[in-house]
Amino acid sequence: MFKKFIMSLALFAGISTPIFASQEIYLTMSSNNIDFSFEPNQSKVFTNAFPWTLKATCQISCDDSVKNSLEARVIKKGGIMNDRVLNIGDSMSLDVRDGDSFSLSSYAGAKVEIKNTGESAIKAICYIVN
Repeated sequence: MFKKFIMSLALFAGISTPIFASQEIYLTMSSNNIDFSFEPNQSKVFTNAFPWTLKATCQISCDDSVKNSLEARVIKKGGIMNDRVLNIGDSMSLDVRDGDSFSLSSYAGAKVEIKNTGESAIKAICYIVN
């Protein structure tokens, strides 16, 4: 019950900008969903600051006239993306179209870099489901 209460308050608190042109996003307190925008060749590092696994479903919005893809690379701990378990050092590429959705789980303390390897901007709205 407490976890549900925290999640109703929760999700996104801080963004810092590291030297290497990626943003680091700490998943902490705010709301049950969050919007992300990825420009071509832009990466963001996501850190689950909760002491439990976060589960989310993300809806994609993008230009279908060009190839669009996201690449996830696990930096710390691990998670699951579209039913595929990813551990430290693992990566996964996902071709996306407008309206597609994907599921993901991020273990407590996990850190994942997600990069837009496509040709146009990609937006994702992620809804927390736990």
